[in-house]
Amino acid sequence: MSKRANPVVIGGFVLGALVLGIGGLTAFGSGLFSREAKEVAIARFDGSVSGLAVGAPVTFRGVRIGQVKSIQLQLIPDTFQARIPVELEIDTDKVAFVGVARPLSESLSEAIDKGLRAQLQVQSFVTGLVSVNLDFFPAAPPPEKSAGQAMEIPTLRSGFDSLLETVGALPLQDMAGTALAVLSNLNDLLTSPEIKTLLTSGARGAEALAEAAVTAQGAIIPLSQSLELTLAEARTTLQTIQQATKATQTDVSGLMGDSRKLAQDADKQLLALAAQANATLKATEQAVQAANSLIGPASAQRADLEQVLRNLNYVTRSLRGFAEQLERNPNALIVGKR
Repeated sequence: MSKRANPVVIGGFVLGALVLGIGGLTAFGSGLFSREAKEVAIARFDGSVSGLAVGAPVTFRGVRIGQVKSIQLQLIPDTFQARIPVELEIDTDKVAFVGVARPLSESLSEAIDKGLRAQLQVQSFVTGLVSVNLDFFPAAPPPEKSAGQAMEIPTLRSGFDSLLETVGALPLQDMAGTALAVLSNLNDLLTSPEIKTLLTSGARGAEALAEAAVTAQGAIIPLSQSLELTLAEARTTLQTIQQATKATQTDVSGLMGDSRKLAQDADKQLLALAAQANATLKATEQAVQAANSLIGPASAQRADLEQVLRNLNYVTRSLRGFAEQLERNPNALIVGKR
């Protein structure tokens, strides 16, 4: 009779085979998908990468797009110059170029030509951890062509590294010695007797100045009150003068009006008198002409008549000149001839 197989053993073998199969498929599948969803690039740093570790984030302006896959040290034998290539693993599903249907590697290569660079960035000053940050620097020098197969992203020194280098180049020991010497001299100066005497004199001077200010204030207050009274009296006097000036202007204006009226009346009267004199002269001339026919050239009456005519002619010219002067200057009747 054959021995019956133990079902527990058979079940264990079957379960183990299933677990191994599922594990193999999972490992194979994850490796396959990870290779398809990752893009590898190299960033070579010449300076220190202290704080950078495998698995550190790779970011673009704060957005995590991958992680550090490996860190290696390379030394050049002739100069022993150190270069540290850092392998970056970029998740292709976290980076998308809008409107472009091509592999991520081609788009990244074009981005490098347009200024894409890698920098070390401090995550925390407390822990000292460092990440790799990608960003565009259009003014950066053009990248060097790499002979390797992997895509290489050029690197730039971070601002923190430049600051550390600048601080390291400073003569800190000499500066510290100079600062200590200055502090020592300042301490000696502040504790010297001359400074104490100067401070005491300054305090006394301040007290004297305060007393002088109080005294000056007591003298200034009565003076200001007296000035206020004087200003008030001056204002009153000025108002009185202004009122008197206005009254005088009114009187002068009235007097000028009366003078103009009187001159105009006198002008009219003189014009009438001149007209009458002209009429008299004409009548006299007519009478003379009539008398000439009666009186001979050698008679005495004719000589008298000629003298009368000359006098009338003189009076007429004088009246006419006076009338013309009044027309030109009506005030001459009041102030007289100048």
